[in-house]
Parts: sequence; structure tokens; C-alpha cells
Amino acid sequence: ILSSNKYFIEIGSGNGMENNTSYLGHIKKFAGMQVEGNELWHSDALVIKPFLVESLNLFVDDSTIGNIYEKALFKTPDVFSLDIDGMEYYIMKQLLKLGLRPKIIVVEYNSAFGPERNVTIPYAAGFNMFDTQYPYLYYGVSINGWKNIFSKYGYEFITVETNGVNAFFIKKDEFGNSFSELIQKNKFKENLHQLRLFRKDWKGQFEVIKNLPLVNIE
Repeated sequence: ILSSNKYFIEIGSGNGMENNTSYLGHIKKFAGMQVEGNELWHSDALVIKPFLVESLNLFVDDSTIGNIYEKALFKTPDVFSLDIDGMEYYIMKQLLKLGLRPKIIVVEYNSAFGPERNVTIPYAAGFNMFDTQYPYLYYGVSINGWKNIFSKYGYEFITVETNGVNAFFIKKDEFGNSFSELIQKNKFKENLHQLRLFRKDWKGQFEVIKNLPLVNIE
């Protein structure tokens, strides 16, 4: 990062330890905001949170997303992470429209949608993946769907991680010209947790949910 503010935002931060920004808060001593909708996980996070990290118990949807933007100490955090197992596309789209411009974005993608589809699920306030007929299958955004929306805001796809859960994007003008060329890119990986649960690859997983409503991301 050419100019760091040592600040992060994470939505869906769990107990504050098993999440994407715990290293930044606990080890690197970044300031930040961690947001978790589950009261028990948030209570655990309050016990261990670093001094410079703000921990919010908030279920994030269309009616509350503005609170996140308003509370953000910086509108250009070094790192923004989003993992809420459901309405990520709508939350991210609204934050970008409001003006949030993280330097690095980490988002969960659903590998069951495969490497080519540009899809998400229809918006539903209060969505809970575990209340659906197909937990760990019918949720979130395809990897190409993320590429579509982020490219419109000047972000470059970098890689997905080896467990097939998170994808990484950078704001190109915040990094040196050769930065992305130095990274060995993974364009798509199976979600290992889903593979273990269903004993089917992404094609087999998509067969299970292919008749459920999907929204194309242009």
C-alpha cells in the first residue's frame, strides 16, 4: 500500500479471533471496526478485543448499512472484509455507492456457483443461511459476480485463497504498478468445507440448487 492509515473494517467478524482481521488488530495493532450480528459471538469479542478496535453488535442489512459508513473512521480503510453468508452483494454495492473505497477488499464467494456464472441470490432482509433448505449451498455471490461489480469501481482481482472461501481485490491506484504481477494467482478454488459436507464438486453442488431463484449481476 502506497499510503497506509492502519485502519480496517470487517463485517461478519465472529468472535474476533477466527476472522480475517484478527491479525491486524491483535498483532499489527491496527485500529478498526469489527461488526458481528450474533450476540454470543459479539460478547466473546468484547472480552478479547484490542484497545484500538471498535466492536459492534449489529445485523447488517439495507436498513443498517448506513451506520457502518457513518461510523467508519476512514472511508478508505487499508482492509475491508465482508463475510455474512448471504446478502454480501447488496451490502457491498450499497457501501460502494455511499463512497467507501477500501484499498484491499476481502469477500467470501460461493464456489457452488462455479467459476463462470455472474450471480447472487435475491435480496431478503433478515436472511439466515441456516434457515434455508440448503445451508452452505444457497447463499452469497459467485466469483465472477464479484469481479463484475468491483471492476466498475477500479478494483483489480488478485486471487482466491486455497480453501476456496475468500477472494481478494485491490484498488489499483493504491499499489505500485508491479504489485499484482508478483502474486501467484488462483482464479477459482473449490470451497473445501462444502466439498467435505456434500462430497460433490461445485458442479454437483449447483445441481442441487439450480432451480432456486438467482439474480444475474451485470
